[in-house]
Amino acid sequence: MFALTIQNACKQRRATKNVKLHIPPTLRKPYRVLIACSSPSSEDFLDIPLSEDEEDMGKRFPIHSPLKNMSEYKWEVGTLYVSREEFKDCATAYAVSSGRGLRFSKVDLRRVKVECVEGYEWYAYCGKSKHERSWQLKSCNNKHNCSRELKIGIMHAKWLSKVFLNKIAENPKIKLTTLMRKAYTKWNVELTKSKASRIKQFALDELQETYIEQYRRLYDYCHELLKTNPGSSVHLKVQRIPEFASERPVPGVDLRPRFERVYVMLDACRRSFMACRPMIGLDGCFLKTPYGGWLLTAMGWDPNDQILPIAYAVVKAETKDSWTWFLQHLCDDLGVDKIRTCTFMSNQQKGLVPTFKELLPGLTIGFVLDTCMQISRRDIQRSS
Repeated sequence: MFALTIQNACKQRRATKNVKLHIPPTLRKPYRVLIACSSPSSEDFLDIPLSEDEEDMGKRFPIHSPLKNMSEYKWEVGTLYVSREEFKDCATAYAVSSGRGLRFSKVDLRRVKVECVEGYEWYAYCGKSKHERSWQLKSCNNKHNCSRELKIGIMHAKWLSKVFLNKIAENPKIKLTTLMRKAYTKWNVELTKSKASRIKQFALDELQETYIEQYRRLYDYCHELLKTNPGSSVHLKVQRIPEFASERPVPGVDLRPRFERVYVMLDACRRSFMACRPMIGLDGCFLKTPYGGWLLTAMGWDPNDQILPIAYAVVKAETKDSWTWFLQHLCDDLGVDKIRTCTFMSNQQKGLVPTFKELLPGLTIGFVLDTCMQISRRDIQRSS
């Protein structure tokens, strides 16, 4: 074993056979290295001590964790962030929650610096880590000597759309004044009407992409139902445009299939109904989603007089065609012999009575008394 500098190591390599020399590109100054030489048959190696930068790789640094009240966030040098956007969102949330007028003075692929707008002492500097893909807080000054602001320039519409995403998802027709009032109540900051409009639009676009992604996963959902519930019945029907069957792709035409309807009957629900009283209730209701649709259900009653779901389907509208499709699958799963022994109850859903007459003639059908009274009252008023 002997010690030599990097410059001498290059010369020594020519004279020594079977010696592997590897010098990291991060080393710019002469560092002392140790070369171990052994017989030609053994594996030669080069042991290089860690430099100051490499020693940092073994240290444990705090990881960014957002707080419910970001005004209490503590800026600590060495904190790791997953990406540049996470650091920017953290700085924005801190500025909005604490009411500080901050701005991004430097933003590029390797560094981000946020500081007070008026040139006060507070600042935070974050840079990309050399050895990892994360970002790290390099330096900061936590002392604030500025006053509270009502208008935060760093509070952009995209960040606010993430904050109000759930509110807008619950009520897509929410008023702009409501968003402005919520922002003032929560952070004591003012929003312009134009910014509130952009917030709502960004949130609606994000929800639109979320719904589209969920519809794309319907095949996976059906396969997962069959995998986790063996013996179940799941039918998914989609619409395809005529250009889909063409051999050559048509430019500018979306060939992706569109959802039409889905039917689900779990095996556990089917076996449970076989041991219950032969009575099935049919009902449908509209879905409050951006794309609408109807939910058709078939329900039974267990020995405790509780509702027992048998099957359900999501269709485009409550029509004769959709009820026929639903009841056909219901008959296939339960069996025609079992269906003919059942008594059906409904409130005269649209298209349901003609479907029974064509698909299952002579079947016993009961109607809800309240529905019959409403229909009779309506007919009497029309005749009078």
